[in-house]
Amino acid sequence: MEKKLNIYFTTENKKTYHIAISHPKDDLSKATVEAVAQKIVETKVLNNEKRVLSAFKKATYVTREASELQ
Repeated sequence: MEKKLNIYFTTENKKTYHIAISHPKDDLSKATVEAVAQKIVETKVLNNEKRVLSAFKKATYVTREASELQ
């Protein structure tokens, strides 16, 4: 089963931007992810001319299971 952590941000122009992290730990709390997201916003590491991140919005785990046809 494949698992990803999606972290959603709001941008200065009121849009949503997200990043996906493959193979995250299972026991992450919202507070832990929010602290990391805040560091991302503060360091402006993902900002460019198209988007400027302004705040953490939410985080979700997404799981996907693939089954091969027999």
